[in-house]
Amino acid sequence: MRIKILAIVERDGNRFHAYCPAFKGLHMDGNTEQEALDRTIDGLKWYLDSLQRHGDPIPVGPDRVIVDDRPMIQNPEVLPDALIQSLEVQWLPSAGQP
Repeated sequence: MRIKILAIVERDGNRFHAYCPAFKGLHMDGNTEQEALDRTIDGLKWYLDSLQRHGDPIPVGPDRVIVDDRPMIQNPEVLPDALIQSLEVQWLPSAGQP
């Protein structure tokens, strides 16, 4: 399954903070923008596995599952110098994994 998800990376002191507005509670950090994004991709896979285990749907919407276009930002709280990235996650739903 190919999923594109909006991710925002902001500077946080001398580190970087990344989050995906569609996935509440998923916040990652890193020493670099790329490290924060890489950790976010790993976190998204865990998040998707958890949704599957609990029988919850994958959130859909303009900033969640994107097929053709980069999503429009509608959050005025995003800092002007924030990196906005559309992450593509290759996720294989596990069958019966705890």
